[in-house]
Amino acid sequence: MLSAGRSYGWQWKDEDGNPASSIDVRTHERAVTLEYVINGDGVEQRIALLETPCTYGGRRAWFECPCCRQRVALLYLSRQVACRRCFRLAYPSQSEDRLDRMWRKQGKIETRLASGKRMTSATRARLEDERIRVERARNDAFIAMARRLLGERL
Repeated sequence: MLSAGRSYGWQWKDEDGNPASSIDVRTHERAVTLEYVINGDGVEQRIALLETPCTYGGRRAWFECPCCRQRVALLYLSRQVACRRCFRLAYPSQSEDRLDRMWRKQGKIETRLASGKRMTSATRARLEDERIRVERARNDAFIAMARRLLGERL
């Protein structure tokens, strides 16, 4: 999709199926040009492409963030195009508290146990023990949070 001389676009539609927004992309030798509309203003922005060699041959293309000039795999579009650091975007796991982390960890263990994949009895026993330990820790975290919210001292 990033080889020079290509052009393509995307269109987003509202709930009624009407065009809500669109973006057009043109590729060049070491850059891409994005054309989109923000708040009624047409924007044309050129994004540099960087390359790095791959271990077993070939090359890997990267975008250069127009704000911080860092090499990135993904760019995000808001009022401008930038990387997640420039937009200060967090992964969902970075906003989790202890209780949320325990729920996620327990869910992963239960999914693995219920997957139907073959595993040794020792692995299954270890996962069951881990599930019980995480469930107890999750319950402890819930009680601690409830006490804080209700104003009781731990």
